[in-house]
Amino acid sequence: MINLAFVTIVSCLWTLVGDFAKLVNIYAFILWTFYFATVLGLIVLRWKAPTRDRPFRVWLPCAFLFVLVSGYVVVAPLAAAGNLVVQYVLCILGCLCAVPIWYFRVKRPSQMQEWKKSDETTVTNEKV
Repeated sequence: MINLAFVTIVSCLWTLVGDFAKLVNIYAFILWTFYFATVLGLIVLRWKAPTRDRPFRVWLPCAFLFVLVSGYVVVAPLAAAGNLVVQYVLCILGCLCAVPIWYFRVKRPSQMQEWKKSDETTVTNEKV
């Protein structure tokens, strides 16, 4: 569960970005980065596991076109940012901070036994 204090801190950090246009640009950059990664993952899974059952199949030329367009939407702000490229790099690094959390929570949950008690405390605190 997401702790309310964490959400409050992250929301306060978002206000430090500056004006609303910068906030929208950064949010759109992160959003399109995840769209790109999702459809690229879909294409990779089509090649690595072609016989796996799927609820629906995506037409591959459409997926390739989407990856090209979304890749451009992700790379174009980096090329045109000039001195503001640091903001985009910080966004990427912020998103990559979730990878170790995912690794220990999903791939290696046995190492997370000491965190289980803190999860129970978080759930109890959120009920209050």
